[in-house]
Amino acid sequence: MKIFKIASFLSMIIIFQSCIAFIINGGMLGVLLYSTKILAEDSHQSINKEDDNILRDCISITLSRNKQIKSNSNVHINVEVYGGEVLLTGQSPTIKIIQLVENLIKGINGISKIYNYIHIKNSITLIDKTKDLWISTKIRTRFLLHKPKIRMSHLKMITEDREIFFLGEVTKREADLIVNIAKQIHGVKKVYTIFHIKKS
Repeated sequence: MKIFKIASFLSMIIIFQSCIAFIINGGMLGVLLYSTKILAEDSHQSINKEDDNILRDCISITLSRNKQIKSNSNVHINVEVYGGEVLLTGQSPTIKIIQLVENLIKGINGISKIYNYIHIKNSITLIDKTKDLWISTKIRTRFLLHKPKIRMSHLKMITEDREIFFLGEVTKREADLIVNIAKQIHGVKKVYTIFHIKKS
């Protein structure tokens, strides 16, 4: 147990150090530690998943350290990153906190664009989260049945309050199939796509 706690603590130190490098704008240290890969339409440039994961953790840490966000039990925020593009989902009881979230992270080095889909409402319940998990499971299962037409390695999916969000680099055929499958799943309210369409 002690070894696990020490490993977790060391991991947090590494992430925090990376966050410091992100916030250094224009500094050589930031360039060395983090090289953003902005994905353009029809680009064949590879996405660095490690960079995205570190950036996501950096954003999450930045938000978790804010007292207004941390102290409000009705605030629930998810962060996902693909190719330097940030997707924010969740709930907040006020527009003020939603704006605060975006202002806190927009200066972080490495973010190419922010998509803010945080809704003005109280945080969803545990039952709602369980429903979201079940919806995600059903969609992923359907996707597996359509391999290799859908390449999961190029796709990220977030389910929040029965709304589905997709990020990734896909072909037009993949995009249409992904959306059609998601819309057919019982319980889904809406499907959002943040796709970069590439040539087949």
